[in-house]
Amino acid sequence: MAITVPNGQWVVFGDSHTASTGDAATTTLQNRCMDSYHFWASYYLDGGLTQVYNAGINGNTSAQALARIDADVIAKLPNGGLCTVMLGTNDIIQGVTLATFQANMQAIVAALVANRIVPVLLTIPP
Repeated sequence: MAITVPNGQWVVFGDSHTASTGDAATTTLQNRCMDSYHFWASYYLDGGLTQVYNAGINGNTSAQALARIDADVIAKLPNGGLCTVMLGTNDIIQGVTLATFQANMQAIVAALVANRIVPVLLTIPP
């Protein structure tokens, strides 16, 4: 199934796995190895997507991310685009119930879809 991404614009949204530890000013591939998944996706897509904003915040739960979705995602993609979402690790650590996590994620997806933003949900690392 092909996904059409309006404007080829992309916001990465989530917790520390999204925030990345890499140095954005570093240009050599060898020195970029500490970057997060979005660097590698962009690298292998060879410019197929343009990352417009890194909305990763260390320690964020799904509830905290939901509270900032308007400012950190929807405002950055006023004409639609793609948003990868990686959340859940901090919900587990903080004892958030599965039902609450699911409700938050459903609200995040609904907000993205309502604003012509294609949501791509990523699983958390083991």
